Amino acid sequence: MFDLTSDELKLNIVDCGGGPSSFNVEMTKLDGKVISCDPIYQFTVEEIQNRIQQTYSKIIEGVKETPEKFLWLNIASPDELG
Repeated sequence: MFDLTSDELKLNIVDCGGGPSSFNVEMTKLDGKVISCDPIYQFTVEEIQNRIQQTYSKIIEGVKETPEKFLWLNIASPDELG
């Protein structure tokens, strides 16, 4: 998403506002060093899952309304994003 170079990915990374993304997990598997922080982490897994379910349709619909604002390189469409 941020087009980080291979050299940049070897640095210590602070993932601010990462939410429920997989960046930290994926980087850790590659021996990367990432610290993630987000206000959402104060909530339990169940609370986060509930919030995702509550906002999912609205987010996907918003992406479908403005697909030109996104780069569809790794994810082909709003439906695939969902």
